[in-house]
Amino acid sequence: MKGRVDGVWYDDISQAPDLGSIRCVRNEGMIRHYYGLSADVEKLPEYVETGSSCFMIDTGKMYFFEKKSKTWYEQ
Repeated sequence: MKGRVDGVWYDDISQAPDLGSIRCVRNEGMIRHYYGLSADVEKLPEYVETGSSCFMIDTGKMYFFEKKSKTWYEQ
C-alpha cells in the first residue's frame, strides 16, 4: 500500500518510519518542526534538514537537528 508519512512518499507504507507520538506541526521544505512525547525522542527522523526542531510536550525540552552530524541536540 502506498502512502505519505511526514510529507515523505512511500511506495510501500510499511517501510515508513515509526514516529510514535512525534507529529509535524509545520514544515518549510525539509526543515520540519515537531511536537511529541519524550519517550519517542529516538524516533525523530534523520532525513530532515539542519534547523528542524521538536518540542517535547511532557518535559518542555526542545531539540534541534544538525544534518552534518545527523544528530538531534537538546537545547
